[in-house]
Amino acid sequence: MRGGAPFTLSEGTSIATDDASLDPVAAAYADAVAERAHLALSHVALATDAPSADGDNPRIRFTLDATLDEEEYRLEVDAEGIEVAAGAPAGAFWAVQTLLQLPAADDASRVPAVAVHDAPRFAYRGAMLDVARHFFSVSDVERYLDRLAALKLNVLHLHLTDDQGWRIAIDAYPQLAEIGGRYAVDSDPGGYYTHEDYRRIVASAAARFITIVPEIDMPGHTNAALASLAELNPDGTVAKPYTGIEVGFSSLDTGSEATYAVIEDVLTELAALTPGPICTSAATNRTRPLRRTTARSWRARQGSRPTPARRLSAGTSSVSRTSCHPAPSGSTGATSSRRATTPRRRARSSTRAGSSSCRPPMSPTST
Repeated sequence: MRGGAPFTLSEGTSIATDDASLDPVAAAYADAVAERAHLALSHVALATDAPSADGDNPRIRFTLDATLDEEEYRLEVDAEGIEVAAGAPAGAFWAVQTLLQLPAADDASRVPAVAVHDAPRFAYRGAMLDVARHFFSVSDVERYLDRLAALKLNVLHLHLTDDQGWRIAIDAYPQLAEIGGRYAVDSDPGGYYTHEDYRRIVASAAARFITIVPEIDMPGHTNAALASLAELNPDGTVAKPYTGIEVGFSSLDTGSEATYAVIEDVLTELAALTPGPICTSAATNRTRPLRRTTARSWRARQGSRPTPARRLSAGTSSVSRTSCHPAPSGSTGATSSRRATTPRRRARSSTRAGSSSCRPPMSPTST
């Protein structure tokens, strides 16, 4: 922080970028200023030292700096203007979030004088949204993404299925969403995302440099699926829908061939819709024993078919037993899941060491 006169935004204040990859970030800042301060900024692409069309040098500049990491940025504001330097568009986007938080609530046009040099401590900065127990519309999810971006969080763990509801359409088994999506806790209205809905969420997240991590609960927390597909139940009869909040009473039939066929189809379809590197299945708290499947019997059952986890990323050599998280190139399956879910590494070191498999897409157009 530094003292000095603030920079005052005005109608037509020009924004310049020195690289086309920064144009969407500059446009996002201009849109936010238009909404908050009711001012239209003028965007000038590919800034040079030459004056802008109105005869003035651009007062707001976004530039790339190869000495900075991807999510690292420097922000300087004084009476003459605003300078943002970042290692990649993601860093510039986080600088914009800081910029939007600087003005006072009663005057969004005055940006206080500051000097900020910022970089994330953790590469994986996540939040979860449970849409399984209570359904949220696409617009609700997008508003939630806005709040995550303001906090500079870069992963949204989207809890898509549980005992109470199944929230993603699966073409191979339409009953999962059509039946399992009807219900919610306390008999609230249900719902589910079509493929187009889900793509919109993924695209909205990517525009905010947030990666979607979808969760399909299994083998527990599966009553919505059991109420939709009879073949998942040991007795071949669909379960009754559930709208309570207790846990630990439902499980897929882990000894059935049909169960693994459904799992493969569901995860393969979801993986095709999800550009991020992680799809998780994390429901393990249950009260009744499961018929266990040994590694040997699993391989025998699968034969030469690739597991749905391996389809997430071509060329991966191993996968976690507890998720469909492909191991990063050069790593082992035994460590990939722990590294993905334990935010112990600094963002800078993970980038230089070969990058975390949890890093989000670094372009707002990566969907």
